[in-house]
Formats: sequence, C-alpha cells, structure tokens
Amino acid sequence: MRDLSGLPHHYIFRGEHHPDTEGMVTDRPATIGCGPVGRDWDLVVSQSLGPPDPADEVVLRITGEAFGNPDVLTLWLSVERDGTAATGEGVPEWWGDRDLQGCR
Repeated sequence: MRDLSGLPHHYIFRGEHHPDTEGMVTDRPATIGCGPVGRDWDLVVSQSLGPPDPADEVVLRITGEAFGNPDVLTLWLSVERDGTAATGEGVPEWWGDRDLQGCR
C-alpha cells in the first residue's frame, strides 16, 4: 500500500480471520499483512483518521469477488495524489525491489 495524497486515509480489511486488519494507509510503500483471509473478504478505504465509518466518504470498496475469489492473491492499494484509490493484483511497478515477505 501507499498514499500519495497527503491526506489521512484509513483501511479495514474484513475476512474470515479475526480480528479485522485495519490501519492508516502510509505515505511510504508498506506491506500490511500476509496470510489466509478466506474467499469472502471486503476492503474499505476512507478519508479519515480512524476505521471507516458509514458517515465517512468511502474512497474504495472492493471484495474478493472482484478478483474471482482466488485462494492466493497479492493485492496492492494506492491512494493517488488526487485522492482517488486504485487496487490490483500482483506487484505494482512502484513497489520496486522491496521484499514482499516483509509482513507485519
């Protein structure tokens, strides 16, 4: 993940694992986690200082279904300078040669 906007963005990743994974989208590319989450997951990103709330403006909402519910997936998230968010599968070019196994 990375956030180029200069504004606070927070994510929450809900899946079959507990508890949910949530935190700030950082301005420096970072890995936020590894491990099984199941096929039925949901990622929500909002422009906020805390976990996305229904009252917050949702910048991105995506589910595992958008990727065909694969058993294994490398997912990236980027909040662009204009505040729009994009996500995709695989390793984005902006990741460079950082270690993908740097999970926390």
